[in-house]
Amino acid sequence: MPSLPSYSRPGRGQHFQDAYGFAEACIAGDRMEIAGQIGMSPTSTSIPPTIEEEVAQAFTNINEVILYTLEQVRPELREKVQTGWDKVVKLRTYHVNLAPTREHIIELMVENVKKWCPGHQPTSTMVGIEALPFEGQNLEVEVDVFLG
Repeated sequence: MPSLPSYSRPGRGQHFQDAYGFAEACIAGDRMEIAGQIGMSPTSTSIPPTIEEEVAQAFTNINEVILYTLEQVRPELREKVQTGWDKVVKLRTYHVNLAPTREHIIELMVENVKKWCPGHQPTSTMVGIEALPFEGQNLEVEVDVFLG
């Protein structure tokens, strides 16, 4: 049985795939699954100083992973989309300390979804959790992309 094609951006994404075996994106039929993206820039391991910047960077990272993967696999589809978020159908977010920051986090999520998905509304699940892998990390965002 052939393996599922997986992709990671050069830099931290490729490093994590090589070191830990986790790809940033995997293609399964007409879907692209995007691994949880965090608020770090693709070239560093530092978390931005504000939650607003962390959320914005996570959304930007998702966009970059989708566009990079489309360029590798479906360049004709890449040419048809303005952003990778144009094809996002499902959004899952994981938040540390969600209860005390709930209203602000919801506001940030809505703001970013409206910015990145002005022409459609993906489904969404938001989960509060105890901790994430990196010190100071407050959220992780993963999405499913429809390639059809």
